[in-house]
Amino acid sequence: MNLELALLIGALCVISLVFGSILTAKLLPNFLKSVFRDTAKETLNEVTQEVTDSQDEYEEDITKKLKDLDKSLTEARTVWATN
Repeated sequence: MNLELALLIGALCVISLVFGSILTAKLLPNFLKSVFRDTAKETLNEVTQEVTDSQDEYEEDITKKLKDLDKSLTEARTVWATN
């Protein structure tokens, strides 16, 4: 009786192992693709936002410098015209 019970438990373990392996082989790749795809999208969105923020700062800085340059040029023209 004990041997039959041990064989039954062993057979159930082997069947469960085979069944679990098949399910894992079917489900795990899709799950991993989904997780990595979501992670990649989030990372790309963060990088895009950082680049956009930096670009906005550079544009503001360039605009400010151009205004300063224009002001200096106007002052130089005024000084040139006065002298």
